[in-house]
Order: sequence, then structure tokens, then C-alpha cells
Amino acid sequence: MNGIPNPSVRRVGRMRIVALVGFACCMTLAGCFDPSPKLSKEDEQLFDAVMYAFTGIEDNTRDSYGLTSWKKEPTANGFRFTKIGENRIGSSDPEINKKIRQSKYVKYVYRLTSKERCVFRFEDFDEFSKGDSQTEFARIEREGNNILNSATFNFGSAHKFEFVDNGWRTPIIVLEGPKVMCQEEIGGYCENTWTSKISGMAYDRFDSDEEAVRRRGRAIELIKKACPGKAF
Repeated sequence: MNGIPNPSVRRVGRMRIVALVGFACCMTLAGCFDPSPKLSKEDEQLFDAVMYAFTGIEDNTRDSYGLTSWKKEPTANGFRFTKIGENRIGSSDPEINKKIRQSKYVKYVYRLTSKERCVFRFEDFDEFSKGDSQTEFARIEREGNNILNSATFNFGSAHKFEFVDNGWRTPIIVLEGPKVMCQEEIGGYCENTWTSKISGMAYDRFDSDEEAVRRRGRAIELIKKACPGKAF
């Protein structure tokens, strides 16, 4: 009848409203629970500078070993860089060694995160493939596991942050400040002075490469500008 809405039309209208509200809620929740929120361009540049200055690793670059180049992936609080190589790793523990030897490939992982401004945590560990898969990997806890290359640096507490020659024409990073470097993996050990002289974080990625040294210096200047540290 004229002037009286059809019940089926009212039902369709309500369904459309419910659908739109549901879609809006889903979009809101997706934003709230996104595990990898996008960083600003400036923050991403800072992450890249820290990663390069301390490890020499960049997206799509290759080392002297490994089957793939390094791949950069976003995480909840930063990034992780991974590459895949043939598994030649062993363990002195028979049980762990048995698990490791079932993997044809190993994924090398360097994770860089930051939960507060100018405090960066490096984690260096390996993941082992499921058989001969190059897509399924899992972490196997074992002794060592690159523990000395995992550390947290607090640039905000540094009153000294330099990139200087160590006397052998090899520039090194020098950091000084209260607990400027800590290693949670070995009982929360901290140092007020740290240098990259005996660090294995960069391996041989800067050896005899003048352009890499220059770029490393520029990366450190970017970090110092973003994190000026504290006066002594």
C-alpha cells in the first residue's frame, strides 16, 4: 500500500547498515592490531643507518657466502634481515645436532628493534629448514647461537660516539656512556665503553672498501643527529 514501507525493503536496509558497521569495525581492529605498523620515512632511515653502521647489512645485498641476498622484512618494532644458505652448522650436543642435521638449509636472521627512542636491540640467530624446504624454517635453541652479536645499544645515553681509525687504518665505532651497551642473553651484562674492534657484527663486510667506510661514517652522523646523546 502507498505510504507503508515494504518489510523486505526495511530488512535489506538494516542488513546494509549492519554490513557497513561491521566493515568499519574490522578496519578499525585491523589498524589497532596490525603487527607491523609503518614507520615514518625518517624513522626507517634511522633504522637503516643503525643496521648498516653496525653490521654492514642492507636490503638486497649479498655476502661472500649464502644462496640468497639479504631480504628486509618489517616487524612489530622494526625490521629483520634474512638470507638463506646451505646448512653446514653442527652442535656438540648429540640431540641438538640430530635435529639440526635434518635441515638442508639455514636461514640467517639479524633482527633490529626499538621500543623506545634511540635504544636499538640487535638479535643475531639462525633458523633451520624443515627438511629441504626453502620456505619453512624454525629456530632451534643451541649453545652459542651467535649470542655475542646480540646486544642493546642506548645512543641516547652516549656522551661519546665516534668513528675513528684504530691505528691500523681500520675505522671502528667507539661508544661511551652509562650502560651504552647491554647483553640480556648473558645475564644483563652492560658496558659503559664499547668498540667494534673485536665485534663480529660486521664480519668482513667493510674490509678494504673505502666507499663502504665513507657510507658507514655518513650513517653514524645520521644516528648522532637523531640521537645526540648526553653531555659527560
